[in-house]
Amino acid sequence: MPSWVAHQDKLLRLARCQLFFVGGTPRSGTTWLQSLLDSHPEISCRGEGLFMKHLAEPLGTMMAARHQALAAKNTSVFRHAEGCKLPEPEDVELLLGTAVLAALERQCAGKPCVRWARRRRRMCSSSRG
Repeated sequence: MPSWVAHQDKLLRLARCQLFFVGGTPRSGTTWLQSLLDSHPEISCRGEGLFMKHLAEPLGTMMAARHQALAAKNTSVFRHAEGCKLPEPEDVELLLGTAVLAALERQCAGKPCVRWARRRRRMCSSSRG
């Protein structure tokens, strides 16, 4: 297993790549497009990431709970001192971005990629803008 610093270097190199996501409704040709794109030697496009459902939502919930727990501790234990710094909203984005990059890096499977794509299934909805 690479060191933490070496792994962060890999993620930084990946973050500098041209990342893009392929989205579409079911049965709209996204699987075919994924296969076509993945056949290019400089593009990796392998499956659905499910990043919102399995990473973003739980991470947001977890960070809100952490914020609440630290705020309660600051009120009860550290009421006469500065207390713990509370997580900022951008902390969720930072952690999510790192988790997405780690998932993409694992999907590469040694393929030297210049561009990354992830297929993302999305249902059309008129309730979202």
